[in-house]
Amino acid sequence: MAKGRPIGSGAKDLPVCGEHPGGRVVKNGTYGSGNDRRQMFRCIPTQGKPHKFAGALPRLVNESHSCDHCENTVASHQGPRVVQRYEFPVAQAAGALVMIGQGVSYTEAADRMRAHSFRGRFDCGAQLVCNWAEILGPVVAHEYAEPEWPETVVLDATWFMVTNRRTGETTRAFSVLGVHGYPEGHQRGRCWMLRATPTRTKYDWEEVLRSLPGEPKMVVCDEDASIIAAVSKVWPNAFIKRCEHHLRESVIKRMSPYGITKFGSPEMELLNDAFHSLKGWRAFKKGVSGIGVEDWTDRYDEVVSEQVRRRARLPQHHSTGALDEHLAKVREFMEPRAFCYRNAERTNRLLELVRLRLNRCDDPLIYARAIREHLDSNGGKLGKQGAIRDKVGQPSLRV
Repeated sequence: MAKGRPIGSGAKDLPVCGEHPGGRVVKNGTYGSGNDRRQMFRCIPTQGKPHKFAGALPRLVNESHSCDHCENTVASHQGPRVVQRYEFPVAQAAGALVMIGQGVSYTEAADRMRAHSFRGRFDCGAQLVCNWAEILGPVVAHEYAEPEWPETVVLDATWFMVTNRRTGETTRAFSVLGVHGYPEGHQRGRCWMLRATPTRTKYDWEEVLRSLPGEPKMVVCDEDASIIAAVSKVWPNAFIKRCEHHLRESVIKRMSPYGITKFGSPEMELLNDAFHSLKGWRAFKKGVSGIGVEDWTDRYDEVVSEQVRRRARLPQHHSTGALDEHLAKVREFMEPRAFCYRNAERTNRLLELVRLRLNRCDDPLIYARAIREHLDSNGGKLGKQGAIRDKVGQPSLRV
């Protein structure tokens, strides 16, 4: 590096004083200590007394004079931006939100952030990142919020169980209701919503369906009676289509005792076309008559006949498979720590980060930009941490 004036003393790219936009600004020392030193500035207005300020989003002092992201040389006063009264830069908070959306525990994410900043581990590490998910989660998710229901939605849910270590008894803790959506004209959809609820009733589904405007043209689901009842009430004009994969698996289970489910058997050949057309359904019904499957075909005859009659005119989405994959990922992320999720609102804010991960929208640079824009528009201030709390002994994610 060429000799001369030290980097940062040239007073270039200094912030504008919010009180005196036309005032002259110079560097004026730092405050804080260690890795948390932040740059102070002095404003010399054309009228009035000079004063110190750090800006709505203070910057950490950059001792290395380099940017970790762009690898360019920067002045010492151009370090990472940090939230007032927060120890960690915005970029690191954004990285932590990405990690917990990927299934990393709160404690592990906090430890990684502290290791990156050369800070020691504290016992309250999990709470630190939990607070970030509570306060910053909605900020980064706002850009990706779905405005309305798409043409086709897929509905399904999964239970999470917990085991009492003292008694060994396993009980249901809570359920995650999932929605996968396909906008009109799109063959590939995305995870539209994830919602944690202590129960999985018709009323829970009704609340989900009413949470966005619009009514889809078609709903794909399994035989869950609570889903069917809720859709029939909230979206009376939507066609309810039973998942063809679930129908196939159900009838194969009934056919198995008769030894007719082997590859190439006439009955299986008929089953391959049974849910594609009315002709195929009638041929399958006739082919399995008299072998103990008639009660199943009679029970589903009205439902399947209507589905195959409309199949060519409806959006071409036939199973819950895409949502099943998402819910399997949610289980992988959350099941090891299911006992810890007891607050419904906090859990739903975590699930929104998981949804962004499933949709491949979890970019730490975009998250950091969203946080900075939010802070700039709110005077550098965030909401109160720990404001979302349940009453003692009344967890909102338990019955």
